[in-house]
Formats: sequence, C-alpha cells, structure tokens
Amino acid sequence: MAKKLTQKQQELLSNLSAETLLDLVKTLMSSNDMVNNYVVREYLSSKADAVKAIEREYRKRARRRPVYDYWQSHTFFIELAQDIGEPLFQLSAQEPDAVFKLIRTLLQDVERLFEAHDTSSGSWFEYVSVLHQTWLKAAGLLFKQQKLPNLGRHYVELYDSDDHFEASVLTDDLHLLGHQALQVIRDYLCLLDGEERYRNEAIVISIALKDLDFLAQHYRTQRFTNTPSLLKYAELLIDELLLDQAVEVLTFCNDSNQFNRGEQEQGNRLLLRVYQEEGNTAEAKALCRACFAKTASVFYYTEYLKLAPQQSEAERQDFLQLAKTHGEGHYIKLLLELGEGKVLDQLLLELQTQQADSWYEQYKSQLSVSLLRRETSKLAKLGFAVSAVILRRVLVASVLKNALSQYYQYAVSDLKKSFDYAKALPADSTLESQQAFLQRIYAQHYRKYSFWQRCLETLPQIDHMLTKSA
Repeated sequence: MAKKLTQKQQELLSNLSAETLLDLVKTLMSSNDMVNNYVVREYLSSKADAVKAIEREYRKRARRRPVYDYWQSHTFFIELAQDIGEPLFQLSAQEPDAVFKLIRTLLQDVERLFEAHDTSSGSWFEYVSVLHQTWLKAAGLLFKQQKLPNLGRHYVELYDSDDHFEASVLTDDLHLLGHQALQVIRDYLCLLDGEERYRNEAIVISIALKDLDFLAQHYRTQRFTNTPSLLKYAELLIDELLLDQAVEVLTFCNDSNQFNRGEQEQGNRLLLRVYQEEGNTAEAKALCRACFAKTASVFYYTEYLKLAPQQSEAERQDFLQLAKTHGEGHYIKLLLELGEGKVLDQLLLELQTQQADSWYEQYKSQLSVSLLRRETSKLAKLGFAVSAVILRRVLVASVLKNALSQYYQYAVSDLKKSFDYAKALPADSTLESQQAFLQRIYAQHYRKYSFWQRCLETLPQIDHMLTKSA
C-alpha cells in the first residue's frame, strides 16, 4: 500500500500548475502500464469502452502459455483480481449489462485457467471471489431495472458450471443482490425440486430470507437432507424465540443420528441456549454434565458454573472425576482452566519426579502450547510457582527433543520464564533446581548449538552452569 502524502507534500502538490500536473501524468502513463490503464479507463474512455478494454486485457493475459511455477501463478491470479475483477466490480454500477455478460464469460473460463496454472497458493480464490461479487452486483442492478427476467435460470446455469458458486455466495453478499432478487432465485430452484441439490440450495436461501413458513413445510415433509442447514434452521427458530420448535428439531437430529461429531457439538450448544432462554436451569445443568462426560470440554463446565454459582464440593469433585476418565491430559487441562494450582502443584511434581519431562509428550494434543503459556502466567501470579516452572520447562524440553529449530526463540523465552518463576519457589521445594534441569537437558542436547547460543545471549548468567555440565 502506498504511503499517504504528508501535509507539506499535499501543499506542494496543490500548488503545482495544470501544465506541470499534465506532464507528470503523461510521464507516469508512459512509464507504468498499470497507471496508463487506470487513467485511460477512468478518465479517457466511456464506461462501455472501459469494459471492452478490460475484456481485451483479459484475453491478452489468458492467451499466455501455461505457467506452473508457484510464485508466477500466485502473482497471475492476484493481478487478475486487481486489474480485471476489481475494475469490473466498480464499472458494474454504470454498465451492469455489459459487465454481467463479460463476467459470465470470465467465470466459464476459470477452469481452463486452473488447468494452466499452479493453484496451490490459493490466490485464485481472491480472483474468483471478486468475479462472484461482481456478478451479484450486476445481476442485482439489472433485476432492479427489470432487465433480467430470467435471473433464476442465469443462477442455475452458473451454479451447474461453477463448483465454487453456490447459495452461500448469494447469502454472504445479500446486500449486493437484494432480498427480492434472492427470493426469485429461490422460487426458481423450487421449480427444479426434483433434484436434491437444488432443494438444498433453496433451503439455504430460505434461511437467509428467514422464511420460516417455507422451512417449516420442508421440515414437516422430512425434506431436509443437509444437516448444517438443519442447525441453522434451529438457530433461526431460537432467534425468533420459537423454542419448542427448536427443541423438536434438535432432538430429532440427535435421536436419528444425523449429526457428525462436530455437528452434534453445535446442536448441544444450541440446545443449551434454548434451556437458558427458557430459564430451565435443571435441564441446562443436566445437559452440561452429560456433554462434559462425553467430551471433557471445559466450555460445559464453565457454563455449569454460571448456572450453579454456589457449586458444592461434591459437584466439583464430580466434574474432576469425569475429566479423569478421559485421561490425565484432560484432567490437567481442566485443572489449568480452573486455576486449581494447589492440586496441579502436587500432580505435576509427581509426574515430573517419575517421568522427568517426557510425560508432556503423551498429552500434547490436550495441552496446547498457547494454553500452557497463558495459564502458567496466571499460576505464577497466584503463587503456584511449582506448576508454572514445570510447565515452562516441559515446553523447552519438547522443542529440543523434537528438534524444532524454528521454535528455538520461543523455547529460550520459556526457559527465561522458568528462571523468573523459580525465584518464587518455596525454600523446601523438592522440585529439581534450575541448574540441575539445565545441566540435564544440556547433556542430552548439547549439539544443538544455535539453541544454546540464543540462550547465552538472553541468559548470560547460565554460562557457568553449561560449563560445569560440559
């Protein structure tokens, strides 16, 4: 992005004569194709001519030989988005008919471009997205001008030929197309109801339109075959405070095993929201416990605490025992999230004594690096230095054990934090000293020279410890 002019530069520019400014523009146009194209398109052509110029420019670029180089292909699609797609989006307000026709041609040519270029960078998505948005804008304007009587047919033709163009494209940018135009497309899809994919598209659009009558009719006749749409329908019912109907939909989906694991989680959270809206504390608590028993997700425990702020010790122990059934990793995670420093200090000290740092490797999937860093800072502030030191140490040991040199700088930071936290360790602590820990990992990983060099730059006071251990 170009830097903004300073106030002084703006004043100097304002004081330039018309002749000087004209010479400046001519010089820029002659030395830069992008500037030349922009000035010609925006100031020296009619809007219709500008559309034609963009079409000529596209055909010139599209005729180039296939390119399979990663960066050249990446740049190719980025430049198509900037030089072809974005200008057409702007021109669609003045020339919707010409732009609409050209966009259809460009979208039909997308697959050929994909075959001729490396698409692994994903930059093609930016190009295709701006084409879709331009189609929506032009189609919406033509529809308002009553110049697009077959809007539904145009959509279906594009939907059938473009794997990336579906109802979600319409609903995500509803403001471009317009509510009434979207309803026309939905009604046309209903005429093609014999095919399930068209019916699913009509349902997605109806959710965006909040057409509860249409959705209720399809639900009653068991014509929902798309479970994400069922979830969105249930969410819409909750938003409209039709809670009994939402419970019916969610219960039906659970009972009929229509949800996969992720969808079931979404469904449970929606059901919990229903109970909370109803003020049904007993059902909400029962759902939280049942879901926690299945998933050990801290979300359900924190929601349970909101419903029962005066939680009994028996309830607390119940959830801790449920977490244990999912393994030590989930149990530690729950203790961390709850700030149970006293229990953590004892548990982690036992693990560290028995298995040194290796215990962490078993539970990495539950104990993410970001979680440990966040929670150790909190533990240290609350005075639980044992847990804070141990968790920072295992992060250092894990990076070294797995030879993750790209994370050395973070491991050094973790090591420094462990030294900081260790200053608050109780005098009678049985935890391995910082010097003993450092010498142990140095003996195991002394050949990782770049790591130790970083350590000495950040923690020069450890030099004598490393010398001793050598």
